[in-house]
Amino acid sequence: MDLEGLRSRDLSIGWRTADPEPTEVSTLVDTAADSEFWAAVRAGLGEEVTLLCERWAHGAYGYRWFRLDPQNFSAVAQAVSARSLLCVVADPDLRLRADLLDDGFTAFEAPLTPGQLAYRSYSFGADRLAEVTAEGYAFMLSDSALSQWCAVVPDADGVVRGQWEDFGE
Repeated sequence: MDLEGLRSRDLSIGWRTADPEPTEVSTLVDTAADSEFWAAVRAGLGEEVTLLCERWAHGAYGYRWFRLDPQNFSAVAQAVSARSLLCVVADPDLRLRADLLDDGFTAFEAPLTPGQLAYRSYSFGADRLAEVTAEGYAFMLSDSALSQWCAVVPDADGVVRGQWEDFGE
């Protein structure tokens, strides 16, 4: 590399001898959404409401929500995509609560009919509960509730290749 003729008072060239900054590796979800997982979900269908969040990408639009019931259970289980993260929440507290506004939460439209749900993600919270209700949302779920029961959907060959951070970390 020829640097001859390069002039500057503010330029300094030299070899970096320091070690790279350590990177923190978080724990990954290692449970597969296999037949055992789905059998447990079916057995654990809540008395009131069982919600399933399928996340295939990071960001507010990288997921979808379903309300599971015995009638739509099989169809939803077959509709989820390989490598996506599934989080199941049985009988959650869905009340509109001001104490959830400071953290991330998801708001849902009423009624919570079985199938795919209309929702909005408030990843950074909201200032007032009136903001949520003014947009027509009647229920809310804290993002921390998603850490209870998670699994990754394997590829068609049964191997889990999707990597997702564990919410519990």
